[in-house]
Amino acid sequence: DVVVAGDLRNQRWLVSVNVQTECAMKSARGNRPGFTLMEMAVCLVIMAVAAAVVVPAISRLGEGKPETAGDQLVALLKQSRNFAIERNYTVTVRIDPVSSRYRVDTTGTGGMGVYVDTMFSLGDAETLETSLDRLQFTFRPTGAVMGDTVIVRGIGTTSVLSVDAWTGEAKLVAR
Repeated sequence: DVVVAGDLRNQRWLVSVNVQTECAMKSARGNRPGFTLMEMAVCLVIMAVAAAVVVPAISRLGEGKPETAGDQLVALLKQSRNFAIERNYTVTVRIDPVSSRYRVDTTGTGGMGVYVDTMFSLGDAETLETSLDRLQFTFRPTGAVMGDTVIVRGIGTTSVLSVDAWTGEAKLVAR
């Protein structure tokens, strides 16, 4: 059989033609795996917003808030309490609120003596306020304490340092 170019009846037998309706083409596209351009754009926008929130937090990861006089005082009292319990000593902490000088004395079965005699590094605008000339905290070997209360003032902050008499735990409470 010779097929003439204009004879359409016989051409469809020679060339396989895939004719689909418009509905069939849409359903074929909908079943294909993958993402549309719109879905990809939405994901990229979400990732960009998340990165904008997380990056500043990660850049400040190693930085904490600066240590204040109150934080230093709480740390000193905690260390003194731990020292009293560990060594079975009576530890007395005396603080001069005007000069920020402090002294830690110990008394125990091995005798008595000065453990530390130095100063706090207060900031320019930080002060310790109390009605007493000198603050005193005495820690027993059980951890119990007899102590005073002090107000720590800084720029825009005022905190009260108090010590629980039974447990010896020092707390700094913002006012």
